[in-house]
Amino acid sequence: MTSLIWLHEDSLRDTHPVFNRVDGDYHAFFIWDNDYFKKVDYGFNRLSFIYEAMSDLPFTIYEGQIESVISELATEFSSNQLYVANTPNRMINEILQPLKNHFDIHIVPDDPFVDGLDGVVEQRFFRYWNKAK
Repeated sequence: MTSLIWLHEDSLRDTHPVFNRVDGDYHAFFIWDNDYFKKVDYGFNRLSFIYEAMSDLPFTIYEGQIESVISELATEFSSNQLYVANTPNRMINEILQPLKNHFDIHIVPDDPFVDGLDGVVEQRFFRYWNKAK
């Protein structure tokens, strides 16, 4: 069975620990969901960064609604295993809730990029970046 790895904007690298947690074959992917990006209110610069980062990685980028694409991939790869990088992003965590009824979801933690940034508002990358300096 092939496991699925959903790469979201908080896991845009091929060295993320999520890849070490999967036993056997996997299919790693990113989903470009315009509705999701509108809800989280990402600006042009952030979207450009996300797209360029994913374009440099050897993983497939799908377009569509996140839940639908994951369900289609689960059917295609006969998988019920979904690996996802841990994130403080409330929207991603909300998306995962109904998926728990259909998948064995593995949330994989990561070492923080910068220590001491807990509580920074995730909607404004500028605030994060200023505090990270």
